[in-house]
Amino acid sequence: MPRKWLFLLIAVSVVVAVLVAMLRRPALERQANRMQREVTAIRGLEFTQSIVVRRLSAVEGRAFVEGEIAKMPKIEDYWAVVRMVGLYRGPDLEPPEKIYAQLADLVLGAYDEDTDTLFLFDDMDEREERMLFVHELYHALQDQHFDLKGYLIDRARLETANADEILARSAVVEGDASYAVANYLGRKSYGAQPTRGQLTDIIVALADWTPEKWDESLQDPALTKKMRAHLLRAIEARNRVPRYMVGTFMGTYTEGMIFIHAVHEKGWSEVDKLYRDYPPESSEQILHPEKWFAREAPVTIAWPSFESDPLFADWQLLVENVLGERMWREVFWEYGLESEAKAVAAGWGGDRYAVFKHRNDNIHLMLTHTSWDTPQDAAEFSAAYRKVLETKARGTQARVFTQGNDVLIVECPLDAPADALMEFNRRAVPTGR
Repeated sequence: MPRKWLFLLIAVSVVVAVLVAMLRRPALERQANRMQREVTAIRGLEFTQSIVVRRLSAVEGRAFVEGEIAKMPKIEDYWAVVRMVGLYRGPDLEPPEKIYAQLADLVLGAYDEDTDTLFLFDDMDEREERMLFVHELYHALQDQHFDLKGYLIDRARLETANADEILARSAVVEGDASYAVANYLGRKSYGAQPTRGQLTDIIVALADWTPEKWDESLQDPALTKKMRAHLLRAIEARNRVPRYMVGTFMGTYTEGMIFIHAVHEKGWSEVDKLYRDYPPESSEQILHPEKWFAREAPVTIAWPSFESDPLFADWQLLVENVLGERMWREVFWEYGLESEAKAVAAGWGGDRYAVFKHRNDNIHLMLTHTSWDTPQDAAEFSAAYRKVLETKARGTQARVFTQGNDVLIVECPLDAPADALMEFNRRAVPTGR
């Protein structure tokens, strides 16, 4: 082909691509405007400003998610920390922001509160696109009325953020948007706002679509080509990413949706309180809505200063935070205690853990102080965690001490002063009981 014709062909292709993009953008905006009316009808709140809609490729979507994650506080020696905590047993992987970014393959879009933009990560079927619009436009509505940045994003970026509280707030944000999707599906199925019983059935069906069942869904003859491709990509991401990441990520949607359904029984004004009056303080309140209604706050635990105690002179504190009921489930699941995980974690009342790294060697120690609702709950946790330690503590030493409602744990190298570390652990002050 003569060079001039090649240049002409390239020029024509570029012009056509630009024209297609120009034509598709108004179509997306019209779709967004239509779906805004659907969301307003569900929630009874008006949009106060328009939303920009942009379509990204799957690769661009992952890059966007990775950029957002990179804004979060970093944990040094991350994979060693999650192994110490018990969430993961494998080898070091890529930096955590790159691993978390792969969760973008589990979703088809995102709302960016910084730019008021709704991103679509891939081409999809009309039904998928409508559901995505409802979910992400609902996030825009949350942002406009309840300030998502202040409520969740800015709070999560603090070095002192309570991880369990952030998980609970995430469950409110994602669960509320997922609840809007359930309402939307109900309105389309029944031609009117679904009854509470009808809505319960929809929510149970949505929540039952767990990552463990995605493979079965591939056999569904109703899957379109695009839906199958999206599902395959989600399955591949699930298989690449540690279980606790997938489990907690999906849990914010499904467990949060069930929680919002319970709160909404008293009306949308009660849901508003989750943002304005009394945001949940723990994942326990999400998993047990009655504890949110009762305003049952978690027990908080504070140790004396590590810096002033000679026990820690040779140790660098990597992280100090709260696991919470939801993450304790993940620990037990990781160590094969699936049948016990929910029941044992359900007695949670509060906890705090601290992971240290030796300043001269690549070795770690961890203190954990947990509080439980009753002495029986504490005993059940102690027994279950000792099973975890049968695998987790190989090549190290561990101490487990129970006093009343509290279970204290020390995990450290064989030559570390475990008894003295336990004495320090006992000096922690639980408050709020």
